[in-house]
Amino acid sequence: MRQLLKMKRFITLYTFIMFSYFLIGTADANFLSALMPTYTLSGKIVNQNQEPIEGVTVVFEASGIGGQSKAVTDSLGNYVIHPMAKTSGLLTIRKGNYRIIREQIGNYYVAGTSLVNNYSLHPDWISGKVINQNREPVEGAKVSIEEDGGMSGVATVTTDENGNFRCAIPTDSKQYWITIKKDGYQVTRDHTYLYGGQTWNYTLKW
Repeated sequence: MRQLLKMKRFITLYTFIMFSYFLIGTADANFLSALMPTYTLSGKIVNQNQEPIEGVTVVFEASGIGGQSKAVTDSLGNYVIHPMAKTSGLLTIRKGNYRIIREQIGNYYVAGTSLVNNYSLHPDWISGKVINQNREPVEGAKVSIEEDGGMSGVATVTTDENGNFRCAIPTDSKQYWITIKKDGYQVTRDHTYLYGGQTWNYTLKW
């Protein structure tokens, strides 16, 4: 009987001690969490007209420790990536028909503050219009664009019924050859630097 009573006392004491450790551990964890700052990487993404771009994917790939954090811009062009630990890494910003941005981010926080990075995206294509000497749109003209030296091959598009065309270019601020051909017209050639978002208009001669 005494042995059973001792056993009950031991179990009660053991349970009390373990429960006390649990409460202390939880309190310490909550206290430490409250002391640890939350790091965020946020900002706004606009186009060349300073208009917000929705649906842009923003990815941060951490160096060393690895791991990836991702966000998508809202209707106002805003993005927020959180929580993020103290680290550096590669930030990649992409959306279809826009030039991809890649940027190395260092240990971006200072004394627990977060970093705000805003970006402006521009198209990865050029556009334009082809008309004849009567200022009439030329439908079906072949517009070919080739990077100087032919390293990226040739991209060819055809003008629509309004003489308009749009063509992607692989790299900005490089020299390209632009060739416009249409049966019944002289071939037009242009050698110039191109940058995404530019507009180039041409007049074909008979």
